Order: sequence, then C-alpha cells, then structure tokens
Amino acid sequence: MKLQLFKTLWGAVGAGSPHPTLKEAIPAVAADGFDGVAFALIAHQLEPRIGSLQQLRELCNEHGLGIATLVQTSGDTVEDHLKRLRSEFQEAAPLESRHLICHGGRDAFDDGQAVQFYSEALKMEDDLGLTVAHETHRSRILYNPWTTARMLERFENLKLALDLSHWVVVAERLIDDQLDIIRAATARTIHIDARVGYPQGPQVPDPRAPEWAETLESHLRWWNMAWDEQKVAGLPTSTVVPEFGPPPYQQTLPHTGEPTADLWEVVDWMAQLLRDRFDARPDR
Repeated sequence: MKLQLFKTLWGAVGAGSPHPTLKEAIPAVAADGFDGVAFALIAHQLEPRIGSLQQLRELCNEHGLGIATLVQTSGDTVEDHLKRLRSEFQEAAPLESRHLICHGGRDAFDDGQAVQFYSEALKMEDDLGLTVAHETHRSRILYNPWTTARMLERFENLKLALDLSHWVVVAERLIDDQLDIIRAATARTIHIDARVGYPQGPQVPDPRAPEWAETLESHLRWWNMAWDEQKVAGLPTSTVVPEFGPPPYQQTLPHTGEPTADLWEVVDWMAQLLRDRFDARPDR
C-alpha cells in the first residue's frame, strides 16, 4: 500500500496566505513533493479571486496532483443539510476528486435525524457514483466517538475521513480508553486528516515541540491502526492530509497576533514524519 500525501490549501492560498492565488500555490505544492491538494469548496465560494475550479483542475493535471475536495452542509433541518449536500456534490463533480470529504449534518441532530441524514446522503452518493468520506469533525454528526459508533453500526457502507483531533478536544482527553470505537472507525477509514489535537484544543501550537511528544505519539498510534486496517482491506493507497489550520485556528502570541509557528513548515514537517513512519515501512 502506498502513502499519498495531499497538502491542504487551507491557510496556503488566498488573502493573508503564502500564495495569493491557485496559480502560485499549486506549483509550490508539487515542488514540496506532495501527491495532491485538499481543497474546500467554501474557499472558492467565499474568495473566488483565488482562481476558478476549472483552473484548479487544470493546474493539478499539469503538475500531476490529485484533488481531495471538502464539501460542507448547512441549515437548521435535515432537509436543509441534504439540499446543500446535493448542491455541493454537483459543484464538486467537475474536479474529478479522489475523494469528497464531507462535513455533514449538525451535532444537535438526535439519532433519528442523523439516521435520516445518512440514509439519504449515502443513497445520493450511490446514485451519483461518488466516493465520499464523512469526517469525524466537531459541530457535525460524527463529532464524538459514541455517536459515530452508533452510525457505523447502523450503516455498513458509511466511510470515514478520520480526524481524531476533534474527538480528543470533545472528550477532553487522549482517547486511548475508547480503542474499541477507534478500531471500528479505522476499519471504515478511507482518508486521514493528520492533525494533532490535545485535551484543550484541536491543534497543538507546534507538533515539533518536545512538550507535545506524547500527544503526537498517541495520534501516530491511531493513524497506524487506520493504516493497518486499510492494508488488510486491500486498499492500494492511503490518502493523508497533514492538516494544520491558520489563525485563529492556530494559536497566536498575545498582543502581537503572531502565529506560534510557520504553518507551511509545520505541514511539510508532518508530511516528512508520515513518509518516514508509514511509506518506508517494510510491510507496506
């Protein structure tokens, strides 16, 4: 199984980012040795001047990069979220994404509403012929281990984008006491967002710092579980985004607003750590 690293464009392109437009960002991602980019449709919707979706597809083709596209739902009701999901699927279709990564539903949905959402969403995916990974993300249906476990039991075709940094902050602990649920989740994982969370937040100030070594090692163990499950399932590749977000998601110094670390460097460092840890494994 081959590791494929996709670099997030969150914090990397647009106003206040290292690259103002896709035209500058995509060649830089390729130069850093990544296999693809992770791109949120909302970035284009909110800031279309970074470039068109057609331009994104053309630039990625030119530089040999795949695309993982993030789609997001919104609204007050299940019907609102499903309507937005269909719209996002249709907008994303021309990108020919490796995966669609879905931030779906609301944490406020009860189990009945969650079942209604996934019943329709999974049917929509099947009808449209899409590969969708539903992310374990705060504010969404899968924001905690226990709801996720119930949905996985209910829907055998529900696939995940695993981001356990969210579960760590929601549970306010490193969640090694929930290994059975983590195993159930990794068995359905087709994509990983490799961000390091801690009990008081979804993103450590700098994963390279020695004070976060134990926290980093916990996440590496969980990602290792997902890697092993994907290998057993016979997946030819494992797609991973070393995803660290910009301010205000990223911590800043008081009074100055300066970020605690260079985001581009942090992402590149994490990518190399993952290459060393996974792609170089003799049993891959």
